[in-house]
Amino acid sequence: EFQVDSSGKCEKYLIFFTIIGPIGIVIADSLLGEVTPRAAAAVGQANAVRILIPMNKCKNLVAGVSDTSTGALIDDALSKLRNILT
Repeated sequence: EFQVDSSGKCEKYLIFFTIIGPIGIVIADSLLGEVTPRAAAAVGQANAVRILIPMNKCKNLVAGVSDTSTGALIDDALSKLRNILT
């Protein structure tokens, strides 16, 4: 993506997409059936950085994840996003 500033100088800007959500967004029929197979595939195949929050809910258990509060998991996801942006 290119943008021209007021002096006519052209600068290149990096544009990327980030998807943040519970790990269930990449599992078809998860989150109580709200994630369709097409939606899960779209998230998995997206040209984006995915920050997945490991939620041990809805019959999907993530090995190696301790019982951490949802607030702490979200804080960690936001920290990862900040690291990407800086």
